[in-house]
Amino acid sequence: MNDLGTPIHTELAEGLKVGDFLFLSSVDALKEDGLSAGEDLRTNLFYVLRKLQSVCMEAGGDLEDMVQLRIYVSASFYDPASIRSILAELFTPLPALSILPINEMNGMIMADGTAVILTSQPASMGCAGCQGCAART
Repeated sequence: MNDLGTPIHTELAEGLKVGDFLFLSSVDALKEDGLSAGEDLRTNLFYVLRKLQSVCMEAGGDLEDMVQLRIYVSASFYDPASIRSILAELFTPLPALSILPINEMNGMIMADGTAVILTSQPASMGCAGCQGCAART
């Protein structure tokens, strides 16, 4: 452990947990043998999301705790509408999202992002009828 937070490692990916924030390192859609997870955008996107999910779960959360997601896509597969549609199957609402075309990259898609994994309930700030700030979500 370093002074900044707790490193989170899985077989598939890694991140750094600082308080309730989990900063997820970039992952690609390449399997251990160096081959792509599949031939289509959907298969590759689900593969990178599973890698990110493994870190979220190791830190005590899950994929829906992602509040920010950056998707890097090979320019030849760049299709923001399709990516948003696929992500809408998993997230309600979508996290803050960036979809970036990359001219030269190893593989079809990469992703990284930030999750918020609450470790405790926020205390009431004394508001009338308040049940704690978490009740407002």
